[in-house]
Amino acid sequence: MPITEGDKHPKECNENRRQCIQKTASAWRSSASEKSKEIGLYYVFKGCKRLKSISIPGSLNEISMGTFEGCTSLKSVSIESGVQTIGMYAFDNCISLKNIVIPASASLVAEQAFTGCSRLENVTFL
Repeated sequence: MPITEGDKHPKECNENRRQCIQKTASAWRSSASEKSKEIGLYYVFKGCKRLKSISIPGSLNEISMGTFEGCTSLKSVSIESGVQTIGMYAFDNCISLKNIVIPASASLVAEQAFTGCSRLENVTFL
């Protein structure tokens, strides 16, 4: 989720808002498990309106709930072999999404993973 003015930041963030966000992001990265195999926090890219395409590496085994929700410019998604789960609402309301490639390794595509993807034309299952 995006960090907003009302969010709590580490005490040492007495600089401007941009520096504070950078420090908060850095603190989050350092506390995350190095062995994590999923796109971490729920809704982590929610509302990223400039994201147009993405290739998700097979080194991840899960795309968490709501990860790309509301990424309204996202047109193309490629998911490499190794990804096993696409979570609920993972691509919810990605209204520009036209193409997605889902590998055979994806044994679970949750209900409503692609709700609101009104322009989805090509879904390729490998």
